[in-house]
Amino acid sequence: MNNFEIVNIPSYLNASKSKDFRSQIFQQYTSIFKFLYDKNLIKINPLNELGEVKEDLIVYKSDLTENGLELFKKAIPSWQRNVDRSGNYENISSLEKALAKLCAEAKK
Repeated sequence: MNNFEIVNIPSYLNASKSKDFRSQIFQQYTSIFKFLYDKNLIKINPLNELGEVKEDLIVYKSDLTENGLELFKKAIPSWQRNVDRSGNYENISSLEKALAKLCAEAKK
């Protein structure tokens, strides 16, 4: 099995010492992983006791369900581009729509 890294939070955080950049990383990935965790699309708990993404989180392909992996391939990159422009990390409607589409396709 080809088990590769999907997300490496420590690597992202080390990319810049800027507080704004680090805050954006936390906000963005907290939203993504809350969604995945709430929808049972990730097999590990990516959140700390405060409900934020763990600073030492590294997610591998094997940590995701099939639909979780498909979201990283198809929907999450476009969601990230949209929130980079809007700054609205809480708007996960496009992720919800993408998941609904994946579930509908699976029932066919």
